Amino acid sequence: MKPNSLWHFGDSYGTWASDDLVLGAKKGYSEYIADYYNLNFSHHAVGGYSTDEILNSILLQYNNFKSGDFILINWTFFVRFTYLNKFSNPRSFNNILWGIELSNYNPDEILIKNNIDNIDYLNYLIFHKSEFMREDIILKWKLIINPLLNNLINIGCVVINSFNNSNTKSPALFDVDNEDISLDISTELLQPPNKKLNWKLKPNDRSEYIGFLINKNYQFDGQDTHYKFGIQEELSKEWINRIDSQILTNPDLI
Repeated sequence: MKPNSLWHFGDSYGTWASDDLVLGAKKGYSEYIADYYNLNFSHHAVGGYSTDEILNSILLQYNNFKSGDFILINWTFFVRFTYLNKFSNPRSFNNILWGIELSNYNPDEILIKNNIDNIDYLNYLIFHKSEFMREDIILKWKLIINPLLNNLINIGCVVINSFNNSNTKSPALFDVDNEDISLDISTELLQPPNKKLNWKLKPNDRSEYIGFLINKNYQFDGQDTHYKFGIQEELSKEWINRIDSQILTNPDLI
């Protein structure tokens, strides 16, 4: 039996699934990564998850982690936060975000669809809370996420952080033409020894994981949520190359 595990957390970019049984992936990129490092595989990424939901999924497994385990995390878009519906169930703002067009804003429809019974709360989420995601994300990382992940590093786990992007506001909701909407993740969020994978393909490129996928033409088409059919093993090699060079053998790179 393999002594250690690769634990994979994240949103839809940590998943693969398809209705196409012929072209769809039978094995995902993080499974290939687990095989490469001779690790058991434990998958916990869920499509649509917010940062809070990803953090919660890590906490639910926290007592199961041990020295030598790999903790791989696809951190989601910063525009996703978590709200409570009328049943006091946490839900990702992603559920609301993709149903909104402010030019044709219909709150009643959104309230019913998302089980929210308070129009003032909905307006707060859309027009106020979402305006301050930079501050919210920085606080969450400095007060909770960094200490938690750094403790895992201290007990001997290999923590692999990957970020979808650095955008803290949604172009679908806000006029962002004249705003600095990005976080410098390495300096504003991460505290040593915690670090992230570098997905840049050019020296001055500020792209994170999504930018890399776009530049490599790995996204969409068929799709294996949200990857093209047939690229999972190739994608795993991109991850392994960065894990080897940036996390395992060159700790000061990021």
